Amino acid sequence: MSRAPSSMLQPVLAACLIALLAAAPRPAAAEEGAWPLVFVTTDEGTQRLFGADLKGDYVPLVTYMVSEEVVTFCGPATVTIVANSLGLPAPESTRWAPYHLWTEDELFEAAGQKPKIFGEVMSVGLTLAELGQFIENVGMAPEVHFASDLSEDSFREIVKATLADPAKRLIVNYDRQEFGEIGTGHISPIGA
Repeated sequence: MSRAPSSMLQPVLAACLIALLAAAPRPAAAEEGAWPLVFVTTDEGTQRLFGADLKGDYVPLVTYMVSEEVVTFCGPATVTIVANSLGLPAPESTRWAPYHLWTEDELFEAAGQKPKIFGEVMSVGLTLAELGQFIENVGMAPEVHFASDLSEDSFREIVKATLADPAKRLIVNYDRQEFGEIGTGHISPIGA
């Protein structure tokens, strides 16, 4: 497998923002139980998406959207989506040969099974710190932020700056229960 030198990849992903969204200030609706989720497949969701000022990452991300292989693979699936959406040089895919695409298999190969081996991630997933290390191991330059360490204004500025730059992607880690969803921690790319 040949890969581009990491010095070539670092400018491509100057900031892969990872934030703990659940620690950010919550609107009043959250105090009443759950945030009012609006799915993008509804008329209101579509209007919100296409009315967003910063939506340039949506099409590149959705083009490479994949489902996680197992419920604990939201981190590797997200890194796969982000790497492909940025056009990072990829090895020939074992599943999709002769095409060169990042898949979860290729990510684990490129990462050298660090910070966790495949089986450990399958069992318990990745923590926020481990996700940052995983991203770095595959040749990207993550910029890790914890929302709990930021003011609401600085958090919003980082989000806006990241979404405004077509060479960057935003990844968040959040607690699904904060949104009234089933499950606990989840990692996902943000497109708008």
